[in-house]
Amino acid sequence: MNKPEGVGIFRLTFIFFVAAILFSQPAFAQEEVNDFNSLDLLSTTIYGVDTIMTQAEIDQITLDNADLQIQIDTNDTENTGWQTTIDANLATIATLDPILDAALIADLEAANLLLQGQIDTNDTENTGWQTTIDANLATIATLDPILDAVQIADLEAANLLLEGQIDANNAENITLQGSIDANLATIATLDPIADAVLIADLEAANLLLEGQIDANNAENITLQGSIDANITTVAGLQQQLDYLNALSGDQVFALNRNLNNAVKSGLILNFDPALLQRIIDEDFDKHQINFLIIALEQEARFLAIYEKTGNERFLIKADTQKAKFLARIDLHIANHDPAAGGAANEAANNTAGETRREAARAAAEAAKEAGQAVAEEARAAAGQAANDAAQDAGADGQETAAEAILSGEVAQEVGQETAAAAKQRRGRP
Repeated sequence: MNKPEGVGIFRLTFIFFVAAILFSQPAFAQEEVNDFNSLDLLSTTIYGVDTIMTQAEIDQITLDNADLQIQIDTNDTENTGWQTTIDANLATIATLDPILDAALIADLEAANLLLQGQIDTNDTENTGWQTTIDANLATIATLDPILDAVQIADLEAANLLLEGQIDANNAENITLQGSIDANLATIATLDPIADAVLIADLEAANLLLEGQIDANNAENITLQGSIDANITTVAGLQQQLDYLNALSGDQVFALNRNLNNAVKSGLILNFDPALLQRIIDEDFDKHQINFLIIALEQEARFLAIYEKTGNERFLIKADTQKAKFLARIDLHIANHDPAAGGAANEAANNTAGETRREAARAAAEAAKEAGQAVAEEARAAAGQAANDAAQDAGADGQETAAEAILSGEVAQEVGQETAAAAKQRRGRP
């Protein structure tokens, strides 16, 4: 049966891709090149920036917040001034009422008409009384002072009364005219039309000022939001520095050394900074840190295969493998507990040899399942994994053993998946 053209090339390409993911585990770079004691190296690996730049960012954000607060204070000062102007305008408007002013003008003018009428009446009375006085004086001039003395006395007495009445009317008229003048002065201060225009102008000015106040308040909300976000950012950055500074020298070295593989191979680990808190709280030693990083590498490698193949089995495998190596952290604690006795410690020390054998078996099985096209690649990778494990088995036997398990298990898993896919394409059940 002829194979479809290009199928073999595709399968070979896919297998080599998976093998590259599985076995791209470069040995640690020579430690004299990498300063694994460097806190800046660890910071750059985990956070993407060294501690100096982190502190510089904190300082810059703090300065930015100071500038933002100055702008908020400036806006608040402007708002206070504008509100003072608004209040003054409202106080002026409260004194103005074109409708009431018009009514008051009408009342005053009506009062003045009545007052003027009274003055005119008094003037008319005075004119009549003055005429009578003049007539009496003319009569007196015709009378004999001796013979007509009584009549003259009566006429003069009458004139005195009339002159008193005229004086009283004149005095009243002065008072009445004073009231008229006062009313006219009040009327002069009232202008309903001008008041209406002034009120409209003041209300328009207040609308503009209130709009500016609203704009400043809206800007302040945005500025305060930026300040709050910056405070949150600074808190996060400071926490990063606090985590790093709380690590012991041995923990820094172990983290740098174990993360070096991922850095060199470009493998992106899901390293939650909160993991540093666990390392600090539980006082991880180098072996626990090793298992932690292997767990993250397992997760990352299977996720990479899942993203390439779309096979959800690898997605599940990423979680299970991560959980398995995280569980070995607690197992390590139990195995190295002085109370556990020599048997547990001996079991831990034998892990390296067993792991090398397990890695070799898993890789061979993967090669068998993957088919002849990938056999040589898988065997070569398995041999390299076993050799690397053997070379580093000494003081760091458990760390190397875990790495070897990783290579074997992943190779086995991918080999099975690849073989199943090949059978399906060939039409086998």
